[in-house]
Parts: sequence; C-alpha cells; structure tokens
Amino acid sequence: MTPPKFGEAKWKFITCSSVKVPVMIFGVNPIKDAVVIAQATGSGGTFVVKSIRSIQFEARSGDGLNELLQRLVVIFDLSGTSRRSTIALLGSSSGRFKSSVEAIKGEAITELAAAKSGLPVVRVTAASLKEALGCAPGQKWQVRAEERFNPGSTRKSWSQGAVGAAAAAFKVAEGQPRGIRSAIISPCAVRFLIDPTGLHASTLPPPSPSPSFASIRRNRSVKSH
Repeated sequence: MTPPKFGEAKWKFITCSSVKVPVMIFGVNPIKDAVVIAQATGSGGTFVVKSIRSIQFEARSGDGLNELLQRLVVIFDLSGTSRRSTIALLGSSSGRFKSSVEAIKGEAITELAAAKSGLPVVRVTAASLKEALGCAPGQKWQVRAEERFNPGSTRKSWSQGAVGAAAAAFKVAEGQPRGIRSAIISPCAVRFLIDPTGLHASTLPPPSPSPSFASIRRNRSVKSH
C-alpha cells in the first residue's frame, strides 16, 4: 500500500458514540461524622471499586454542612458529569439500629449535591443488601461485603463506612430493583435547606394540604350533608 501523496492524506475520525465510556457509580454511605464515597465501575465479575474517600464534616454547624455540600458537588462534577453516572445512596435506617441525626443530615446534603450536579440518585436500603450480595444463611451483609470488596484486608482506606458505600454501589451495578431514580430533593433535604443546622428541624410545621385537595374534601363534606 503506497502512502498518500501530499495533500491527499485521509483522516479517520472516531465519533463519541463509538467510544464506550464506563458507567461510574458513586456508592455513598453517610455515617455519624463523615460521608463515605466508593467510586466503582462494571458489574458482576467486572465490578471494581476504583477508590474510597471519606469526607469528614461538622453536623451541628451550618458552615460545616455547607462545606460538605461544596466538596460533594466538586467530586460529583469532576468524576460524574463526564460519563453516565449514578449515585447509590445507602438510606438511613430506622428501628433498633436507626441512623444518627448526623448521618441523616449527611444524607440530605448528599441529595442536595446530587441535584446541583444533575446526577440521578438511587436509594438503597440496608435490608436489601443481603440478597444483592448473595449472603449465606445467617451471614451479615457487612461480612459478605468485606469478603467481596476487601479480601485479605488489602485496602488501607477500608472502614465500616466503606462497607456500606461499596455494597450500595454493587447493588445498583447489578441491576437489582432500583426504586425511583431521581434528582428530586427529598422532604428531608428540603428541611435542611430551610434550617441548615438542623437544630430546629423538629419545630418545623408539617406541610399543609394543597388548596385543591382541601377544597375537594370540603365539597365532598357539603354534598354528604
């Protein structure tokens, strides 16, 4: 094959659609004093936790929560907007092992950061992780996650917070029931928009019914009489 003459060189362009960009999943686990993020790609046998980072924050300070918000936005923007990305948020627990107030604040700030970055959020419950991880009978999901994502305790940045973050990312990667994918801010996050410190969250009045709904109830009551 003879080389092209001067001025006749042919260029082959690769379009963006022909290049497969790996999906990035941010597994996020808000705990008492930090928000732990596991960045992962792939699924099944190709699932890999690329990095784990822990962002410490001061939950009782409005400035501390605002700083957390800004740092999360930077992470989601730099690593998420250039590829198809999803945030797998391990939701707060209730009952005997309910989450701390600080963790709930971290969860709300994570949702705000996701909305600012335009990334969808998939809420993951701790109760769903046993099935997703393939736990043996009687095995805790935390133990199984440790086996799968930190064999031999090789990760220096591994922690109990990282266990939940990695497990949440894995469930979303495996295409388990996803619930609602949304960047809509939850009522919990809205409360912290009103009161960033969360110190007066318990005193906020409950939302009133919409005028249309109230009028419908009133009309029905009149007709019944």
